[in-house]
Formats: sequence, C-alpha cells, structure tokens
Amino acid sequence: MFVAELEEYLKTYNEIETIAIQTGMSNLKDILHLMNRPLAGNSKYAEETGDILSADLFMKNTEKITFMKHARFIEVVPHKHDFLEVSYAYRGGFTQVINEQVVKMEEGDLTILDTDVVHTINKVSEESIIINILIRKDYFNQSILARLTENDLISEFVIDAIYKPTMNGRYLYFPSRGNEKIQHYITTSMCEFLDPDVATIEVINCNVILLFTELLRLSKKSNLQANDVTKGKSSLVEILNYMEEHYLTITLSEVAEHFHFHPNYFSRFFKENLGKTFSDMVQELRLRQAKLLLENTTFQINHIADEVGYTNFNHFYKKFKEHFHVTPAEYRKQFIEQGDKEA
Repeated sequence: MFVAELEEYLKTYNEIETIAIQTGMSNLKDILHLMNRPLAGNSKYAEETGDILSADLFMKNTEKITFMKHARFIEVVPHKHDFLEVSYAYRGGFTQVINEQVVKMEEGDLTILDTDVVHTINKVSEESIIINILIRKDYFNQSILARLTENDLISEFVIDAIYKPTMNGRYLYFPSRGNEKIQHYITTSMCEFLDPDVATIEVINCNVILLFTELLRLSKKSNLQANDVTKGKSSLVEILNYMEEHYLTITLSEVAEHFHFHPNYFSRFFKENLGKTFSDMVQELRLRQAKLLLENTTFQINHIADEVGYTNFNHFYKKFKEHFHVTPAEYRKQFIEQGDKEA
C-alpha cells in the first residue's frame, strides 16, 4: 500500500463512523454494544472511573501490535486500556483529557499512554484524522527490548508498564508537530500493517524502534528527558535481555556477578524496580516461553515443560494455570480455535 492509498483509506468511513452517521449515536460504548462488541472489564471500576477497553475488542488474538484509525463523530467516555496506546494527530487536531488534564493535540503531536490511564477523547471532526497504535505488553519481547537499551525515556516507560502494572496514570506527550520522520515511520508501518508482505512484522518492528528513537531525540531537544532513575531502568533492560537469553540456567548470584552487583544489593534493586523477586521473574520468563511453544509448535505439553526448565510437570501445570488462568491444554485449544476463526 502506498501513502496515497492510505490517505484514501483514512478518509473512508469505518464501521463505527458509519453507524454514528446513520443512527445519530455518538457514544462509543453504545455503538460497540450495537455491534455486539461489549466492553470488557471490572464493573466496580467502571462505576468509579470509567470503562476498560480490552485489546481483544480491536486486535486479533495473534496480533501484538495494531494500527487503526480512531473513529470520528463519537465521544469516547472516560476509560482505560489493558494495552499501551500511541495516539498520533495525523491530520488536524483533537483534544484528550488524561487524568483530568486537558491535552490539546495539534497536527503532528503524539501521546503514549500506559495501561490504567483514565482518559477521554472529545468528538473528532471529519477533517481530523487520528492514528492509534495499540500495543500489547508482550509485544516487548527480548528482541524489541534489546533495541531499546539506549532509549532511556521509552525503556523506562515500557519496563514500568510491563512489570509495574499498579503504577497508573503515566503518559508521555510529544509536541512533535512538523516532524516528518515521525509521520514517515507511522505511515510506513500502517501501510505494511494494512497490506502485509514478506517480512512485514520485521518492517513494522524496525519502524517502531525508529519512531521511539526519534521521540527520544525530540524529548532531549525539548528538555523533556526522564529523571535520574532512568539510568537504573536502562540497566534493567540489559539485565532483562540477559535473563531472557539464559533463563534456563541463571541464578541470582550469577546475574549479580555478571552485572557487577553484590547479590544482596541486586536482590533489593531488582525487587524495588520491577516489583517482583528474581525467582518470580525467572518463572515468568519460563511461562512466557511455554506459552510461545504452545502457540507455535505441536510439542507434547510434558515436553514443553521440560524445554522451559520444569522437571516437575505438575508444578508446571499449576504455575501455568495460576499465571494465565487456564491450563496449558486449554490455552493451546483456545489459541487454535481463535486462529481458525480468523483464517
């Protein structure tokens, strides 16, 4: 897809916009209900602070990153997400209210919102186009995190988003109007996403890293850089990369020695910055790899348990269910069924 085709796509009414025009409805929640796509989330939370928009409303089960146009003509009531969201004012401007702060976006401006950030988006006129990038937390695997090692601003934000879900209310705002590189990286990624070809995922990943790099440079020029704690967060990216590469055999003492920490200090540093113990993190890495193997191989489940470092199958079974709320067999079955529906 070429940029001219993307322009035409962005101008064309999508399903939500069409319903809004035809029915006069302007509340996203009501329109999604009409489309039989109810909001997911905790009703008690919704009563207090707004609704929860789930990634599954907008993304295929197999997708970790999605590019989409924000629907015009609608009011988006106070809500939060279970994914990270990048909002880019591609054409014209719009207004967000983030944690009760009014953020007026001009053409070319960009925000990155963590999960659990309560925000609203005022009705967008037909002349304005917003591109949203929805990113699941597990998009940031070893490969992506490794490329963010020197990007202290974004790496700090991402690490907190992934490993400290209780830290809410965080967002980054970039007055990036007039920055042609940012527009290029976003439009190139969206063209690839809408018209996939060989190595599309890698093209998108490269452009996302270039986008984050340009945002970092912009923040440095604008004196928006993060605080001194960022240095520790940058080190954490390297530590997490190392742990992902060696999760089968690593010990706390070995990792502490590799990064020149005293083991006792490293244990405290790890817990303070990630909100979990070293052993909990190792277990999480093993379970993530097990999930990946369930999705992409036909290995027997006991073989997968062994592959990711569990010598006791029953222990693996128990921990997997605690972490993902389904058994390994149920997860594989659900994943296959979802893929069949999307095929």
